[in-house]
Amino acid sequence: MTVKRKIITTLFAVIALFLVLSILLPLSDTVNATVVFTDDFEDGNYDGWTITGIYRNASDNLRYLIPGNFTVVDGTLKAIGPVGNETHWLKSQASIPSSTAYGTWTFDLFIVDNPDGLIVFHIISDAIAPPETLSAFPPPHSTALYDLVITTHNLTGESRPSIYLYRYLSMSFAVLDQEPLGSPFSILTNVWNHIEVTRNTTGYFNVYLNDTLKLSAQDNHITTSNYFTFLAESGQAIDNVTIDADPVSPSAPPEMTLILIGVSISAIAVIIILIVIYMRRRR
Repeated sequence: MTVKRKIITTLFAVIALFLVLSILLPLSDTVNATVVFTDDFEDGNYDGWTITGIYRNASDNLRYLIPGNFTVVDGTLKAIGPVGNETHWLKSQASIPSSTAYGTWTFDLFIVDNPDGLIVFHIISDAIAPPETLSAFPPPHSTALYDLVITTHNLTGESRPSIYLYRYLSMSFAVLDQEPLGSPFSILTNVWNHIEVTRNTTGYFNVYLNDTLKLSAQDNHITTSNYFTFLAESGQAIDNVTIDADPVSPSAPPEMTLILIGVSISAIAVIIILIVIYMRRRR
């Protein structure tokens, strides 16, 4: 091989490498995960979680703090204790510190269809209840929440969506997205369900139930978080909780990632073909 041919071949290789890196490097933010919390409860405890409870008195509609009741059973965090009804709310709540306001929250959820039929997750929350009587819910000091709410049935005289996402801000509620009223209830009772919530840096939420997209909404009112909280009644449980603080890129969803990878592979193939053609013509 002549010196000139070596130079040209090297130049082609450098161009190919530059092209591949220019395509793949921007994807690194979506490929590299930044897991800030994970708990599969296989250690037999719930160290790091703060446990409290909430009771709603139907006569005055006030909420009171009560002791929470959770235990770790078979490597899962399970709520235990009394069961409420349609008018008396009894829920245990388990919270972990979480400053993640953009990223991915995944967990497995076991549902028992209790009379209340309501499971709540504070995906993004500025606080949890202190050890004192509460006069409103969410607590007055919790001025900012994004909540995922899952229901298993309608209440007497009340139709409600099976899954919805709402914002609580400055004592005001706003439903961001919900399944239409009257739709079949999506959650499967007495079996494990997989939940995934994503929020990218543009504030766009996606909520997946058993790998099926259920909710989508965009909201930018709340940009910080202090806690992630699970509120449940007796018999309901979670497992495999993971919080990933690496936001889903708004410019490179999974399908676009595959397209760009395909383009990079095609570019490499073209460069190789050009090198082969050039070298054959120079013989």
